[in-house]
Amino acid sequence: MARIYKEHLDTSGVLDLCFRAGHIAMEVWTYMNQMEQVPPLKAMSLNDPYKLLVEFNGYLSYHF
Repeated sequence: MARIYKEHLDTSGVLDLCFRAGHIAMEVWTYMNQMEQVPPLKAMSLNDPYKLLVEFNGYLSYHF
């Protein structure tokens, strides 16, 4: 949770920047929360802990 003091919001553009930063932080939090719940990608030649993000028509999208 971020705390923003009221006196800092009076500066031109700061309020908009705070809203944009909050939106970005929420997107990152949502992505990280979903990544924690994604199953591992299992393959014989992978040594690193890859995560299976999407599987569609035999194509994989993964993240490490």
